[in-house]
Amino acid sequence: MKDTRAREPSDAAEKATAVSAERPTAFAQTTPSSPEAIRALASGSKSAAETIVPPAWLKDPGLSAESDRYESGEMLGKGGMGEVRVLRDQWIGRDVALKNLLPDFAATPGARERFLREIRVQGQLEHPSIVPVYDVGQTSAGELYFTMRRVRGLTLAEILAGLRDRKPELERRFSRRKLLTAFSQICMVMHYAHARGVVHRDLKPSNVMFGSYGEVYVLDWGIAKLIDASEGDELVDGPISTGAGRLIGTLAYMSAEQACGMDVDGKTDVYSLGVILFEML
Repeated sequence: MKDTRAREPSDAAEKATAVSAERPTAFAQTTPSSPEAIRALASGSKSAAETIVPPAWLKDPGLSAESDRYESGEMLGKGGMGEVRVLRDQWIGRDVALKNLLPDFAATPGARERFLREIRVQGQLEHPSIVPVYDVGQTSAGELYFTMRRVRGLTLAEILAGLRDRKPELERRFSRRKLLTAFSQICMVMHYAHARGVVHRDLKPSNVMFGSYGEVYVLDWGIAKLIDASEGDELVDGPISTGAGRLIGTLAYMSAEQACGMDVDGKTDVYSLGVILFEML
C-alpha cells in the first residue's frame, strides 16, 4: 500500500500558501491604495459606502464652523409634509439622512409641534430595528430638522413587487424563509414599541426596509400614538391631520377600528402585521 502520510503536511502547507496569496488581493479590493483614493473617499465618492474614511483625513470639529459640517447630497424622498435628504457629515465621515418640514407645511398651525413630537418618539425608541436619531436642530431660517442614520437597502414593497415580476436577483436573495424570518423581527420590533407605550398606526411594506447585511428596519413613526398619553391624540383632535376627518394611516393596512376613527391600541398594529404577512405569502 502506498504511504500518503508524507503528503498531508505538504497539502496543508500548499492550502495555507494559496489562502495567504489570496488575502492581499481581497484586501486591496476594499482598501484605499493611494492618497488620491483616500481623498476621494473623504470627499464622499461612491466607494465611500464600502470602506471607512481614514480619520486623519476628516475635518477637525474644533477648527471648523458648525455650518461647514454637512455637505448636502441627493434627495431620498419627499412627501406632503416633509422631505428627506442625504448629507455628508464631514466631521465623522459618514452619510446621514436629514428630515425637515416643507416650508408650506411648516406654516400650518401645530405642524412644528407635531414634527418635534415625531423626533422625540422615534429618538426614545432605542432598538436595533428602529432608525436612531442623531441630532435635532434649527436652521438660521428657523426651520426645524433632525438627522438620523442613512439606511441603505430595499423596502419590503419593492421586494414584493420584484418577486411578483419574477426578478431573478430578488428571487435569489429573498426566499420565503428569509422573508418570514424578517417578519418575525418586525413582530419583535412592534412588541418592543408596544411595551414602551407606542402604537405605530402606519405599518405597511413601504415602511419596512431590508438592509444589505441582514438588517430589518421599521420606518416612519410620524403618526405614532402614545397609548397612555393623557393629553389626547393631537393628530386627530388638533388642527392638522394626515387624512380626511379622523382617518389616519393607510387604508389597505388599517384595522376596522382605525378606519372608523375609534381609539386604537397595539392590536391595531397586529392587524396590520397580519395584512403584511398575507401579502408576503
